[in-house]
Amino acid sequence: MAEAAILRFSKIKSMRDLRGALAHNLRVQDTPNANPDRGHLNEIPQRMNTIEKCLTIYGERLGKQAPRKNAIYAHEAVVTGSPDVINGMDEKQLRQYFTDSLKWLCDLHGGKDRLVSAVIHRDETTPHLQAIFIPTDDRGRLNSRSILGGHKNRLSELQ
Repeated sequence: MAEAAILRFSKIKSMRDLRGALAHNLRVQDTPNANPDRGHLNEIPQRMNTIEKCLTIYGERLGKQAPRKNAIYAHEAVVTGSPDVINGMDEKQLRQYFTDSLKWLCDLHGGKDRLVSAVIHRDETTPHLQAIFIPTDDRGRLNSRSILGGHKNRLSELQ
């Protein structure tokens, strides 16, 4: 199998969807493709280990602005690699891969203060990083287009 970095973005379009994504990432809800016996191997920062803590981070960053009706509330990024490569990495290499990936995602979104949640899942077949960001522009307004772009090739460029 060819070596490949895998990067996917999802746009979260409501607070309900944000809460659902957090519930999945934090394993608060049943996740059929995850092995519950390996859940203790997942890495979740203490300050982001509950839905309430993540929503507090989100609310503090968003402030008092009311999102537009068609706003993108958050971006969820999934970073992994081809299973042969990821599963062949030792612990130090894997940790460095996810650390570098999270730093790159934070830089893309304008800083670490826009990070709402970050989880490294090791309870599935292939370890991966899932991170949720609030997509704000330099003025602090929700603006997904300023980050992911408005043209169809932008996601390919990021990959």
